[in-house]
Parts: sequence; C-alpha cells; structure tokens
Amino acid sequence: MILNKLSVLNYKNIRQAEIACSSKMNCFFGRNGMGKTNLLDAVYYLSFCKSHVHTAESQLIHRDEALCVLQGEYAYEDRTEAILCSIGRGQRKLFKRNQKAYQKLSEHIGLLPLVMVSPFDSELIRGGSDERRRWLDVIISQYDKTYMHALIHYNKALMQRNRLLRDQSRDQSLYEVLEMQLVQHGEVIFQKRARLVDVFLPFFNEYYQIICQSSEHVGLQYISQLRSVHLEEKLAEDRERFAAVLDRIGAAYPDAGMASSLDEARTVARRIGFPLLVRPSYVLGGRGMVISYDAASLSDYMDQAVRISPEHPVYLDRFLEDACECDVDALCDGQEVYIGGVLEHIEEAGIHSGDSASCIPPFSFSDRVVGRLRDLTRTLALELGVRGLINVQYAVKGDTIHVIEANPRASRTVPFVSKATGVPLAKCAALVMAGWKIADLGLPPDDRRLKHFCVKEAVMPWGRFPGADIVLGPEMKSTGEVMGIADTYPEAFAKTQIAIAYGLPRSGTAFISVCDRDKRHILPIARAIQRLGFRIAATEGTARALRGGNVACETVRKISEAHPNIGDALAAGEVSFMVNTPFGRTTRSDGYALRTEAVKHGVTCVTALSGASAFVAALEAAADAPDGFSIRALQDLEVYDVTVRR
Repeated sequence: MILNKLSVLNYKNIRQAEIACSSKMNCFFGRNGMGKTNLLDAVYYLSFCKSHVHTAESQLIHRDEALCVLQGEYAYEDRTEAILCSIGRGQRKLFKRNQKAYQKLSEHIGLLPLVMVSPFDSELIRGGSDERRRWLDVIISQYDKTYMHALIHYNKALMQRNRLLRDQSRDQSLYEVLEMQLVQHGEVIFQKRARLVDVFLPFFNEYYQIICQSSEHVGLQYISQLRSVHLEEKLAEDRERFAAVLDRIGAAYPDAGMASSLDEARTVARRIGFPLLVRPSYVLGGRGMVISYDAASLSDYMDQAVRISPEHPVYLDRFLEDACECDVDALCDGQEVYIGGVLEHIEEAGIHSGDSASCIPPFSFSDRVVGRLRDLTRTLALELGVRGLINVQYAVKGDTIHVIEANPRASRTVPFVSKATGVPLAKCAALVMAGWKIADLGLPPDDRRLKHFCVKEAVMPWGRFPGADIVLGPEMKSTGEVMGIADTYPEAFAKTQIAIAYGLPRSGTAFISVCDRDKRHILPIARAIQRLGFRIAATEGTARALRGGNVACETVRKISEAHPNIGDALAAGEVSFMVNTPFGRTTRSDGYALRTEAVKHGVTCVTALSGASAFVAALEAAADAPDGFSIRALQDLEVYDVTVRR
C-alpha cells in the first residue's frame, strides 16, 4: 500500500496542505512548530480513524474553524483507494472509502497497514502497562479482525460493568451477562497477545543484534495473571484466600461453604447447620441473598440458582442469629492505620448494612469490644496491604467478634462518618494514595470521645412501590439516608424518624404481632410502650404471651379472619404504629398482607425487635421533650482541616 496524495484542511495547526508523495521515501523538514508531526498524524488518522496521541476530536480542528478534512489516495497492486475523513464540531465524524461511507469504523482498520515511529515511543519503556497494551492492540488489530472485535466487545462490556458498579446497581443478572462477555472476549485477547510476543521475539533479537553489533540475546515477556488463573476466577471474589488471611491473624469468621448443586448444599448445611445466609457468587447490594432456616427453603433456593446460573457456585455462610453487626471505616498508608469510626448497627445481623440504621459512637458496645474491633481492623488493613480506605463489617455475639467481610475501598458510610467526626476521610485517602503518610496529615487522635451521637437511618421507598414487602433482609432496598445529631442516642434516632416523616405518635394504639421466637423478647418493649400511655392490641398468639408477661392488651383478629379485624382498624386510622416480625422467608401470607395495609394507610411498621426497641426509645425521648428537640446543625460540629505536614 503506497500513499500517492495527501490533502489536509484545518487539521491541528495546518490550514491547508496538498502533498504528492513519492513511491519510495518521503522526508518532511522545516522549523519547529510548522506541522511536520501533524502531517504524520494525519496519515496515522487515515489508517486508524484516530490520532496517534490522546487528543479529543474537537481539539483536532483548527481554532475558529467548524470542520477539518483529511483525504488520502493510495495505490495497492492494480487499484486505487480513496479515503476521506471529515470531523465537525459536535458532529459524528465521517469516514468514506471510495466515496462510500463506513457503517462501522472498525471495518476500516487493517485496510491501510501502518507503523508509526515517534518520540512518544519512549513511553513504551518509561510509561505504564497501559501504553504497552495499547501498542499490542494497534499492531494486532491491523491484521486480525477477530482480535479487534474481541477488543471492542471487551472494552464495551468493561465500561458497562464499571458503570453498574459506580451506580451501585443491584441487578445481578446484568453483572453475570457482562462478566460472561468479559471472560469470553478476554481469553481471546490474552491468547493473541501472548502469541504475538512469542512470534515477535526472534525478529526483535535479530534486529537488536544488528543495531548493537552484538550476539547478545534479549527477552520480551507478556506477563499476565491469566497464565496461572482463569479470568472467571479473577472476577469472582477469592473467599478462600481471605479466609487464609483471617486464620493467619487469628480472627474468627462464620463457617462457610460453596455448592453447585442441591446435594452439595445439603452437605454444607449438615456441616454448618441452619440458619444459613445463602447468596450467589457475584453479588452487589445483597442482590439474590436470603436467610434459609430449613432444608425446604434451601432446596427452593438451590433449584432456582442452579436453573438460572448452573456454572456459578452458591455461597453458604453460617448466619449468626441475635448478633449485632457493625462497620469500621479506616484509613491505611501501609504502615499506620487511622480508625475513622466504629458504627454500631441498630438492627440485628442479617439486614443489609445499607438498610440498617447505625450509630456513631457505639451505644451498647463495651470499651473492650470497641478496642478489639479497632485492633482487628488495624491488623487486617496492614495484612491486606491497603493504601487508602478500608471498610470492615463485623458481627458481635457475646464476647465473640466475627469478621463478615472487608472491602478495601470507600464504603457508603464514609460520608456519614466524615460528617460525624469532622475528619474528611475521602480527602485523607486521596492524599495517602498520592504518597503522603497519615502522620503528615495532622489528624486528631482516632480514639477521642465524641461529645454527641450521630445516627444514620435508611429511607425506604415503600410508598412508591405498592405491594412490596417492607421486611428488611440481606438484600438492600433503601434509596437514601438521613442523619440525626443529638447529645443522646435515643434523641438522635428520634430525629431521623422525624426526618423521614415516620412521625413519633404521643398516644393511641400500638399493634403488636411477632413470630414465636420473638414473643419472649417483646415483653420489655411492650412494657415500655405501655408506660408511655399507649393502648396495646395484638393477635391471639402474641396477646397470650403479653398477658403472660403482665402486659394488658386487647386481642384483635388477623387480617385474614372475619371482620372486624386489624385491617379494618388500620383503614379507620385507629393504629398509631405497629410492630410485626416475620419468621423465616417472607411469603405472601397474613403478615405480608398486614404490612402492605400498614404502608397503604401510612402507619409506621417496625419489622425487627432491635428496630422496635430503638423506636420506643425515640418515643421516650420525644415524651421527655414536650416542646420539641433542640436543633443541632452540621455546621455546629467540629471540623478538622487536613493540612499536609512535611
């Protein structure tokens, strides 16, 4: 392929140029800044539909002009190829071959093979791995259409997957589809890159010896993790390696297993025991996660999981009932760890951290437990070699602390912790990742005691999704957050309820209906409700348990029973708030209908005992402040200005 003619109009600093080229060698010479390199870049553009340097399309057009045009006439064997490219501001660029426009620019790549040698090539050695991968892509795409198409599809799938991650999408099926595409196309890219390096090495040595006038042999190696592991395995989280880390530092964690069939799941269940937290291999926002309390529910889940995604295993973790979860956000520079905050969840374990209310500082943990959480986080961050932020989630049951997961990234709690403590954790992390040390940042002591309590509460979209069950669980459902600040934890929590517009009733009827395992534990909550002056109504089973605990209550019929029943009372506005805890998996049963009716009529419904306890504490705080709560603005909290000290 020989370039006979080149025409350039308004390309970079070239107003207009018409060049007739020799079939042998062409040399451009002139003073600096005249456009010699830009002429070569125009030739490159006609071959690859883009500039040799990373330049935005709009910057290729000469200033004050609306359009640039490149034309090339090529001779190949006995035919002539005429290539035209026009780039307009704010318009899609046009590429034509012999006056016929391309539908896809990828169809043009490889028609005009070209090797560009420029001073920028030094970046192949000095620059990062991205430059070397780009060089391989340019070379292979010219002669291998399969590679080019795989590269296009891989980059498209990667971009879409990253967008889902950035937007915190919870559609697991999309992740699975995109990651299947990444595996399929990524394997093609890896194999063909490795092949090029192997084939290129003898030629590289031949010309190296000619240039250096030496018999010395040099090597080129394409280093990729895919030489030892499949891409699909790299995309999935490596739980086994993480478990080995926890074993090494002596940290406890829930027993777990993996299954690809119902028989394997039953084997794991026999070893671990129920209840189980069951989830897919790939999960974000708790999508597809359930708590299985028995063999029947496990069988139903596995049947569905195997049918939908037979090639991906299911993870089964021992679910820690009656445990309290907490988050710890920390900053690590590889040598020192700064604890940003310890957040105690208000709801018990099993509810997604994005849905669970949480409080900083912890309101019920002992100093010993808090100290152990801080020590574990420091050890884990250093062991993982984190540079920046890390979020660790724990389950505390008695005196035992279990590590649930560690995320070496900024978590959704970082903004809340930063507001509560006055320490801009994201800014600090950026400085640490840029090479600064924690000691350089002038941060306040991370073990100082805050003079206030801050509560984060999730905003639920129940009113916008009629028919959705409001029971909280491992799958995230919230659409936002509010923050309450006060001198006490109950008042801070009360402010979050007001912010969400749940309201804090002062009188009326409280309806209670809880599952069997919660009947004993509801008694102190019910007594507190009674002390606040509320009448209590309950379904027959709960009413029997309440009266046995010396709590006076009225028995009402279930929503599925004859009228008048609790559904009629909700419709008539006779219920101020209700406590309803389901057992096991959520089903379209009496409890589901009850909770749906509560949402329909705007009645606050609490579905966990821990949440009920917090809500009653908020009612008590409201009763102690008949004139309303004092205002505590974010601007009133202490804010630390991070300054680099060197």
